[in-house]
Amino acid sequence: MKNWMNVREKLGGQINEGADRKKMASILGMTPKKLTRLLLGVKKPSPAETEKMTMLAKL
Repeated sequence: MKNWMNVREKLGGQINEGADRKKMASILGMTPKKLTRLLLGVKKPSPAETEKMTMLAKL
């Protein structure tokens, strides 16, 4: 879960900005709504989603 927190911190206030959210969601292969729910901690990520987010956090 630590990687998810890092990505959330990197995004800062950009989570709700549509263009950035859509771009990130397309990179991760999920819908913008699902990505937002994961970043806000509403939904727990699957192992595959965690792997993708880990790779994104390393960029």
